[in-house]
Amino acid sequence: MNKRTNRLGFGVLLLWISACSVSSTSEGDTLFKAGRYEAAVAAYDDYLTENQTDVTTLYNRGRAYEEMGKYDQAMDDFNAVIQIDARNINAFLSMAQVHYKLGEYSQALVDAGRALDLNENSPRGHFLEGRSRHQLGYFDGALESYSLAVKLNPDLGDAYLYRGALKIQLNRPKSACEDLIKARNLEVEGADEAMNKYCK
Repeated sequence: MNKRTNRLGFGVLLLWISACSVSSTSEGDTLFKAGRYEAAVAAYDDYLTENQTDVTTLYNRGRAYEEMGKYDQAMDDFNAVIQIDARNINAFLSMAQVHYKLGEYSQALVDAGRALDLNENSPRGHFLEGRSRHQLGYFDGALESYSLAVKLNPDLGDAYLYRGALKIQLNRPKSACEDLIKARNLEVEGADEAMNKYCK
């Protein structure tokens, strides 16, 4: 076998390995979208065996772990992403979300702030900042954050829902119901129930 044939065979092998790797991560994404998070993690693991620093796959595996309630593993992946890409806003936002789910509102606020340092126009960043401030009792700041979130993305229904809930706490029923109507129109879960309770 001559050198040219060897090179050709090696090239075909590389293409086959590359195709298998792409297939593994694409399969993981498909499984994630189908809600099959454990299977998605297995596909991402397979891809990461040969591509340990692939930021997108690390992040997606972290999200799958988060959906499974495996928050330690999720945070490990999000932190790994930040070690590789210190400006990865999605990793900071997901860290904020996990800390919020764990009731660690001060840390969630820090992570949301780090995301907003990278992009001050992130609707999700302002929304997570608002939710954290809300839980910590910083009501004026929470209102400001929710308002910035919907200003940047008028279709962010959750921000209307939680701003409406906060306004109910602050005894502003008319304005609260306006927000709840917007949340309902955007088909946000819980909006109908809140309207039935507070906007009769």
